Amino acid sequence: MGLGQQIKFLASPPRVYTGAVSGNWQSGIATSGLAGADFLLIGTPTTVYYAIGLLAMPLILIDIGDLTPGATITYRAYIPIFGAMRLVGDDDYVVGVDFDIMSIFAWANKGQIRVELMSDNALDNGAVIPYEYSMKTY
Repeated sequence: MGLGQQIKFLASPPRVYTGAVSGNWQSGIATSGLAGADFLLIGTPTTVYYAIGLLAMPLILIDIGDLTPGATITYRAYIPIFGAMRLVGDDDYVVGVDFDIMSIFAWANKGQIRVELMSDNALDNGAVIPYEYSMKTY
């Protein structure tokens, strides 16, 4: 990458990706073997993320506002560490009590990022959950 391309890359904003995923959030089994379902798989094994200051990319936003009120939604984030996908973050949100938007900082500098979701309410099976994330990669 030449100097001009490097300057252009550094000056450009991260790309924003949006979408929605449905799954068996309560009765399914995610890749980790735990209850729930795979929600997102971001990047490739060779993706290198560009970090600005202390913030790593991507920031993942998940809209859980339309799920069953009172349900506890758990996210689990995995990144590659020493060649294996390892749990690096998990948290619980209660629909209607906590914010409707789950915010996940995926503190990865390279490799794939996998996010799994789990609900404790069977009424959430098959629900469509929207997401948005920003990413800037080399």
